[in-house]
Amino acid sequence: MSVISDFFDERLKKKSKEEVVESIFSALEQCHFATHIGKLTNPDVKTNLYVQHGLGDDDVVATETTQCMNDGYYPNASIMAPMTLLYKHVEDGRTVLEHLTADTEFIRNELAPYFDDYDAAREKLLSVTPVGEAMQTDNLLKQTYFPVDDGEYHLLSAVTSSSMIFEIKKRIDKMRENETLAKNDGKNDKRESSDLPDVPREYEKIPNLIFSKFGGTKPQNISAMVNEEHGNAYLLPCFPPTIDVAHIKKPRHDFFREVLRPSSFNDDFDIIKKLFLDEKNNLHIRRRRIGAIDSTMKRILYCADVIRGQDAGWSDDEQYEHLPKSQKIWLDERYSEERESDAWRKDVARALALWLTKHIVGKNKETIFDDRHLDFIKARTAKLLKEW
Repeated sequence: MSVISDFFDERLKKKSKEEVVESIFSALEQCHFATHIGKLTNPDVKTNLYVQHGLGDDDVVATETTQCMNDGYYPNASIMAPMTLLYKHVEDGRTVLEHLTADTEFIRNELAPYFDDYDAAREKLLSVTPVGEAMQTDNLLKQTYFPVDDGEYHLLSAVTSSSMIFEIKKRIDKMRENETLAKNDGKNDKRESSDLPDVPREYEKIPNLIFSKFGGTKPQNISAMVNEEHGNAYLLPCFPPTIDVAHIKKPRHDFFREVLRPSSFNDDFDIIKKLFLDEKNNLHIRRRRIGAIDSTMKRILYCADVIRGQDAGWSDDEQYEHLPKSQKIWLDERYSEERESDAWRKDVARALALWLTKHIVGKNKETIFDDRHLDFIKARTAKLLKEW
């Protein structure tokens, strides 16, 4: 048995094969592709949007710049059958729609018992068109007034992209699957190594995920993707990192060795390392490198700001006599006027860059940093120090 045969067998209990096929083709005329489903905001919203994916390579994450599968829209659940079929996930994890688009041998064999003319049926199933352009908003949508000029504004209606929501879910589910495989690698498995599936030795993980559910007990009333995923999705965390201020102590010899905990930056190190190991050197990669370094630097500068909040002149105490003068200027408000010079900034930027590269490379000592990379990081950290 397969998900496709289950789909048809359930319907064949009440109708003949000809009636089932006719009802699917008839309902198709009212079904459309969409990327944004208004019902995700409110079940009574009628506004839906279709935005073409992959139109550009932009740093901004948006529907146009990502590769996501279109969602399936239908006016009501009574005619959802064709979209339910198209968005079924089969044994290899792909959808029926993806198989139909690729015209695989698998889908031909699966659908042949139910359609007398497979090629004609395939053409009809792939004839679904995008929703038309939304000419007006809906009073049930969340709206934002965006000023554009003196006394002028745009009224923006926020419509959620279901395509992106479930693309994120698909990727997170794959990450969690890889995590499980990696953690269970070799455990309770007596098979020969040649019989074992490929197991990832490394995996990525997104902490602090929040579980979300759309459609309540009737996800089928929202859209094809919501129905296929039973309404289940994730909300990504969106808050600054938690830093335990109580553990940020004033350094006696060196800020980097005494204040910063390398283990709390492991994720940052991994991201920067992967970006520098990437053989590509296009604008997109360079921007991502800058973004990763900036993100790590801001966490470090936050720690420095906590120390700056101490009483001015704290570094004059005898116990801090071995702290480099450049770090005293950086961390002690007594020396705020001296921060206008560049000498201390160069010293701190060099120390910070060396600390970063040391922990990014780690114990394996891979040769991923040369003088160009070190100069790049020093220049970036010096710039952030000046702006901070």
